[in-house]
Amino acid sequence: MDANTKAALQAAAMKPGPTQRAVMKCDNVIGHPTQWTSGGYMGLGFVEPLSACLIAYEVRGDAASAAAAVTYFKALLDDYQTLGDGKGGDDVVTHDTGYAMRAFGPYAAIAYDWLHDAPGVDENLRAHARERFAAWTGWYDTMGYHNKEPGANYHAGYVFAESMIAIAEGGEAGSAGDQVWKHVTDDIFAHDLAGAMMPGGVLDGGDWLEGWQYAPLSIAEYALSARALRDVGAPITGFSAWEASIAARTAYAMVPDKSGAYIGGDSETETPHAPISANTVYAVLVDSAPDNAKAWAAQWIADQGLKDDGFPLIGALAEARMPAPKPFPGDASTWYYARGSRILYARSDWSANAVWMVSQCASRRVSDHMWNEAGNFVLSRGSDHLIVDPTPYGGFSTLSGNGPTVASNNFPSEYKPGQGWWGTDATVDFRWARQTKSGVVAARCDYDGQFRFQDTASDIPRAMRDLVLVPYTGGAAMVVVDDVDGAASDRPLMTRLRSMGAFAGGGPTWRASVGNSDAVVQVAFATAGTPATDTPPMGDCSTSTRGGCTDARFNVGEWKLEVPATHAQSFTIVDAVAKGTDPGGAATSNGSGWRAVEMDRASSHFAVVAVDPNLTTVTYTAAPGTHVVVGAPAGSSGRSDVSATQNGGGCDVTVTPHSGDGGYDASPLVLKLDGGCAVSEDPSQDGFTPPNGMDPPPGSSTGDLSGGCCQSNRASDSIAPLLFVVVVLSSRRSRRARRA
Repeated sequence: MDANTKAALQAAAMKPGPTQRAVMKCDNVIGHPTQWTSGGYMGLGFVEPLSACLIAYEVRGDAASAAAAVTYFKALLDDYQTLGDGKGGDDVVTHDTGYAMRAFGPYAAIAYDWLHDAPGVDENLRAHARERFAAWTGWYDTMGYHNKEPGANYHAGYVFAESMIAIAEGGEAGSAGDQVWKHVTDDIFAHDLAGAMMPGGVLDGGDWLEGWQYAPLSIAEYALSARALRDVGAPITGFSAWEASIAARTAYAMVPDKSGAYIGGDSETETPHAPISANTVYAVLVDSAPDNAKAWAAQWIADQGLKDDGFPLIGALAEARMPAPKPFPGDASTWYYARGSRILYARSDWSANAVWMVSQCASRRVSDHMWNEAGNFVLSRGSDHLIVDPTPYGGFSTLSGNGPTVASNNFPSEYKPGQGWWGTDATVDFRWARQTKSGVVAARCDYDGQFRFQDTASDIPRAMRDLVLVPYTGGAAMVVVDDVDGAASDRPLMTRLRSMGAFAGGGPTWRASVGNSDAVVQVAFATAGTPATDTPPMGDCSTSTRGGCTDARFNVGEWKLEVPATHAQSFTIVDAVAKGTDPGGAATSNGSGWRAVEMDRASSHFAVVAVDPNLTTVTYTAAPGTHVVVGAPAGSSGRSDVSATQNGGGCDVTVTPHSGDGGYDASPLVLKLDGGCAVSEDPSQDGFTPPNGMDPPPGSSTGDLSGGCCQSNRASDSIAPLLFVVVVLSSRRSRRARRA
């Protein structure tokens, strides 16, 4: 609460917005105290009136706001479920495996700091608070849930609490307080969080693997912690870039009409996508994100009328740093890859009627709330959500979404036939994910590692899903190529599609209608098996095995195909078109080591060709048009040489590995062949890059954080914490002097 922030809050309180709402809420607390006696869930009921009155006190400096804030400060120190119940204390943060830490710890610390010399606060109360802080941090440091797992919502609450406590009691808690400070700066921020923001770390890209029911508050807590530490002189790395990536992810995760965004993890909503939360954009605003990112966040607040989600302090502090709104650029790249979550976001354009897709290929990178669905995807056309993921809260089954799977002999029966929990980053990932300048989206998910069991290697030697989205006038076609070695007649490759509409029809096409759009499904080729449709039960999987649950959290229709073959392969086409439109059929052909599906769509011809991975050269035949070749022979640099000759109405296309630079990008090949079979490349468009952050990147001053190396890289562990404590003392003393 420096002078600039205080002045900004006082100005903001004069106009509608989070700060004015906080002041008005505090007036309600003062005027109707009996309505504000509940501690709510894990103490969060005390946080709202406390936060509102802390803001009101900073804005007005009045005794009534201070008195109300002191009441809830004391409640956080001593109470639990009801104001004055005396059921809190040293162990209050242990409830729900430590979830309560995110309410009692940080907000009691902020109250300690902001009310340090307010009427009704004396050294006895401050000493009492410090005793609580010592008990709370001592327990969570050793026993708290996910205290070493960035990307877990429990970790975010813990970091927020520990950071605020370290600052608030700086210089007043003796050597124990110094150790809390050292733990926050050296262990949590310089190591754990910096490692999570390294390229490929779980936070890289601004996504949240637990899903966006849990993300908004968590990312706001991380950002607030960084801001507070930054303001008292602690070295912060990577946060401004990370906050910019949150803005990028927000833009790309929104469905075309901006009514919601991809959830991507546990959710209790009964809709496939959820509205953007205010705390999501506050996380961009509250700290030191680049100016452009903050301006986009301000625009989303204005466009969507976002409010404070019950955390007025977060909203007010965000408003104090909010610039003039600016729309996200309409000419930005149409795809974004969040490396930490391994999620690809892509769309045909930025209009409200665009075709939009999301796909993920990741092992279980966080412990809770993450789906086991590598290869999963969703697909919308404008506001019509054609392929959706209705996985119920707490579900562990691949069969509840759109990911492929096969029953592994490695797994205990309760985990079959879904993907498992024990894959690793090295074995489960996109081998490529990109979008070309013509709009073709291509991604290859390698997920055989999902059938690893603890220390037992996968018994599925090959499990690939290729997704190819080709846009055309009025819609787009998603070609899904599934290829699995290691299935069997009694353990088939299992694929499914879930839609907001019921599937009707039969071979060769099935259709699900949603709003003004249809999802039209065709199987161009399958080694074996016959598609079927179903209506999954609504449920929560609580009575099902971990791997076999097919329940959905909202009503959906289902299309599914099982391929019972040792080498199981299928080519499935999903067209997203206007309701009642016949997108056209598809033809297949094959030759030595290759198989192709070809289709005419809106005056364009497309071919998707899958190549045997063991081939060092291949020649396939397809008609002129756009060719996407997955698994093409390539040199060590991932490049191929391509030549083509006419063969009647088609082209014989030969692909060989290319050494060094030059050639064509084989990840995958996306080619244009004219009527004479002349070959050109459809080059990649660059994926969106968030604005540059102002902090040094993680690892730039502390070494390679991914290896846990960094204790030895600090110049002087004994000197640095002392320097930080001096900064804290100096900063807070100057605030107290002004207030006094």
